[in-house]
Amino acid sequence: GERLAETTAEATTVPLPTNLGGISLFINGFPAPLLYVSPTQINLQVPWEVGGETAPVTVVAVGVLGNTLTFDVGQGVPVLYGVTHADGGAVTAEHPARAGDVLIIRATGLGPVNGAPLTGRAALGEPLLRTRELPGVTLGGLTAEVLFSGLAPGLVGVYQLNVRAPVALTAGSATPLVVSVSSQSSVPLPIATR
Repeated sequence: GERLAETTAEATTVPLPTNLGGISLFINGFPAPLLYVSPTQINLQVPWEVGGETAPVTVVAVGVLGNTLTFDVGQGVPVLYGVTHADGGAVTAEHPARAGDVLIIRATGLGPVNGAPLTGRAALGEPLLRTRELPGVTLGGLTAEVLFSGLAPGLVGVYQLNVRAPVALTAGSATPLVVSVSSQSSVPLPIATR
């Protein structure tokens, strides 16, 4: 967008604020927790309370109501952010994923979870909030075993998938990792494999 905020500001506390740099944003009437605002961009968490097939979105800048736009609301639209080994080390060309390895995938858009997550707050470690639908995961076109799928403890609105790499995994510098949920697939994330 343009002229969304007068300044650039980033949230530094959890729970995330619903007013940041003079900006508030409402989705279907619910205040959205804000991570980042700038004149051209707003990063936010869609409130867990938002439902339906479409939702109005309104920005309020320094008390001035902006235009209201409507967007589609889906049960799940996966977006992948990164993948690490089980020990937390990054998957890189020097440390590729190997057949049988347990990998940790960070993502958003994996849909509803069991339990009641709190909008703008970090997910707890106990109880773990698991996704209601178990996503499908492929690595190099081969099915990976999903060991866990739910909210990442200590993070706001971020999902974690623990998966076991397929035993028939082959070497590659950009092997595509894809997560699918609710008939929606992520953009392939290329990772190094051996």
